[in-house]
Amino acid sequence: VDVARLLLGEPRRVISANASEDAPGSKADYAMQAEVEFERGVASLRSSSLSFGFNLKLRCSDGSVAVTNFLFPWIYHKLVIHKYGESALSEQLYGDGETTFELQLSAFADAVRGTAPFPTTPDDAVANMRLI
Repeated sequence: VDVARLLLGEPRRVISANASEDAPGSKADYAMQAEVEFERGVASLRSSSLSFGFNLKLRCSDGSVAVTNFLFPWIYHKLVIHKYGESALSEQLYGDGETTFELQLSAFADAVRGTAPFPTTPDDAVANMRLI
């Protein structure tokens, strides 16, 4: 949800949403799908499933964005941006091999020290939960 909001802005409305339970009666989500209209007027189909990796695909009116394995990118990841009618652009950046956890800890430490603002705020968390 946070990634979709970062890329597309604030949602206007949820068009449809569906959750699959991990095991009947567990009340633990296994996969989520949602079609959401964002403020920029584009609709996004979003799905994720822990069993299939941490992937995100946004389908918009002019193209799509696919992010493969965004939580463990130091192992493997891929970003594909495809504007309809054009060739897709694909990118993989590994930096210096830091894990996302190391980068998150560094961002938190910078915020606590007052040397940089924290990238997400409590308002972001509340907005994500409203959408969910």
